[in-house]
Amino acid sequence: MKSADSYILRIRAGPSIDKLALINPNDEQNPILIASPSFTGYMCVRVLNFNGVVPPNAPHIPTPNSSYFQGRNRRYSIMTQGRFHERFNGNDIVFGLEFDDKVRLPSGVGLAMKIAQWLDPALRADLYADKPWIMSPFVTAMNALAVYDETSPEVWDGRSGEDVAKGRGNKITPVGGTPTSVVQNANGGNEKSTGLWSFHSRMIPEETDGLFEEDSPGLVSYEKRKKYFADEKNRERAVILPSKIYAMDFYDAYFDFNSISFKLPGFTVNALRYFDGQAMRFIAKSRDGKHVFYVVEFTLMERDEGESDYSSQADS
Repeated sequence: MKSADSYILRIRAGPSIDKLALINPNDEQNPILIASPSFTGYMCVRVLNFNGVVPPNAPHIPTPNSSYFQGRNRRYSIMTQGRFHERFNGNDIVFGLEFDDKVRLPSGVGLAMKIAQWLDPALRADLYADKPWIMSPFVTAMNALAVYDETSPEVWDGRSGEDVAKGRGNKITPVGGTPTSVVQNANGGNEKSTGLWSFHSRMIPEETDGLFEEDSPGLVSYEKRKKYFADEKNRERAVILPSKIYAMDFYDAYFDFNSISFKLPGFTVNALRYFDGQAMRFIAKSRDGKHVFYVVEFTLMERDEGESDYSSQADS
């Protein structure tokens, strides 16, 4: 019987399912740049004790240089800083997991979903569908969310005006066929900019007044935001604007890719016995399916296949 050591983690990301590229987790200083027709932004994926596949010539970084995981119960994180290209309301955008085929489910999954919906009342799921899914509104799914004006120093990494004018920014890695013009605009200090990548070594704060055009309810914590946006009418009050820059962090405290298990309070559930080779695909998209903003795919490959895939890329 195969063990967790038989598998190796590969992470890909991009603007759509068919434009995914291998990324290097924990490379906090060098984010990837994702540009879809509906979203442009930086992304950094962090994984605790990462021991997976990395792109050719990229350094293997088991642990982030920052203190992101220190003293915090987190297993992996998807952090983004970017700009949506159209106006949406807070109920229009969803974030969650999609699978290509039916999944094998352990006993007790119904109870687990009830607990998940107690933690996030806006979460919805169909785990028995031909293509199972778990989705939550963007405004409740993100564990940390901050909304900034495009001139806010918070999204310019404390750089001077001279640095911005001269285009001195981060080293960024475009993925998914991002045009050169988009890369130049991303941190070039103009109206198409997403700022400079600013969360390489600091946490995203909870700053959500920018979600409201008037009368902000003062959602000063994730718990208050989640409770407020459990009501669909409140979500529809919120606005997502092309003129704003959004910093977002989604993280998971429970699933451990190294042991292929759920680390729950007081006990561990071995997920390997239910693993069928499917990828865990996170997607940010519009509720009506007309817009895909970004995709992140975690795949546990058989170690021989994963290492062979890495070797073939390195040799090409």
